[in-house]
Amino acid sequence: MAIQNAKAYLLSTSSKSGLNLYDHLSNVLTTILDERPADAVDIIEIISKDIKVANFNKKLDTLHNENEMLPAYEIAEKQKALFLQGQLEGIDPELEEEI
Repeated sequence: MAIQNAKAYLLSTSSKSGLNLYDHLSNVLTTILDERPADAVDIIEIISKDIKVANFNKKLDTLHNENEMLPAYEIAEKQKALFLQGQLEGIDPELEEEI
């Protein structure tokens, strides 16, 4: 029971960063074991900070790269033809069917 409580605590998500300690420590230890720095104990904080920065930058990249058309914008594009219909004589038949 104590181990389950400890693991649940480590898996709890931070309200500030959205990360959990379990995954972060796993990433830190994996980095240390992969790179095997000479003075790991002296640079563990730097490794931790670098991993946090890398995770933060990934989230920003994801947000900036989304090209999702919002439903309100889609509707506005379709309804735009209603306003243009009186101004244009030869409206596209496909567009006319949508209206």
